[in-house]
Amino acid sequence: MPEHLHDEIDWQVTTFAGNRRRQHQEFRALSFREKLAVIEDLGDVGAFFASRDSEVRGANRSKVDGGRAKPSDR
Repeated sequence: MPEHLHDEIDWQVTTFAGNRRRQHQEFRALSFREKLAVIEDLGDVGAFFASRDSEVRGANRSKVDGGRAKPSDR
């Protein structure tokens, strides 16, 4: 790695704890409206992945047993 890149890396945020601390600092710096927008966006992302998960599980269930299994049968 070239020497000049070492100076640009903030090694404090390369650990889980450091990265988490940085995320909290950035979130605290947002205005209330910006925080609400971020929370709404995260909710949309969560809903998207939840719907994809249920679609994938349904498709996999159909392949295995023709869709007869109930979720509790898995």
